[in-house]
Amino acid sequence: MPYNINANMQSDIKSDFKINNPIMWVGIAFIGSILVYKMYSKWAAGAEQRTLQKALDNLTQVDSSKLTINQSEAVIIADRLLTAMDGMGTDEDSVMNLLINTARTNDDLKLIVKTFGLKEYGTTGLPYWGSGTPLDLSGWIKKEMSGSNLTKLQTRFAQAGIPF
Repeated sequence: MPYNINANMQSDIKSDFKINNPIMWVGIAFIGSILVYKMYSKWAAGAEQRTLQKALDNLTQVDSSKLTINQSEAVIIADRLLTAMDGMGTDEDSVMNLLINTARTNDDLKLIVKTFGLKEYGTTGLPYWGSGTPLDLSGWIKKEMSGSNLTKLQTRFAQAGIPF
C-alpha cells in the first residue's frame, strides 16, 4: 500500500484545527472579557466622578454679593493651587498665601473650591499605571499639607462651612 503524503498532511491539519479551535475561542472570550471590564471600569469611574462633582457643587453655594474675586481670578487661583501641589513636593507657602490671603471672604474660598473641582490625584506614570483618584481641593490639601499649615487650612475651611 503506497503512502499518501497529502492525505496524512490533511488529516494532521484537520486534527490540529480541531485541537486549537476551542483554545482559540477561549482566548477570544478572555480578551473580550478584559475589554468589557476595561470599558465598564471607565464608565463606573466617570459615574463616580460625576456624582462627586454634583455633591461638590451642592456643598459650595456661593453668594456672589460677598465675592471679592471674579470667576476668572478663581480659575487662575485654582490653577496655581494645582501647580503648587502637583508633582514632587508641595509649595506650602503658595498654597497658604492663595487660600488665606487671596480668598478674603468665605464665598471667595467657596468659589475657589468649586472652581478647583475634582482633579486626579496620584497620576504619576500615566497612562501606564492607571488613573489617579478624583479629589476635591480639601482632599488634595489633606494629602499634600501637614502640621500647622494643615491645621490653619482646616480652620479656614470650617469657617467657610466647607467640609474638610
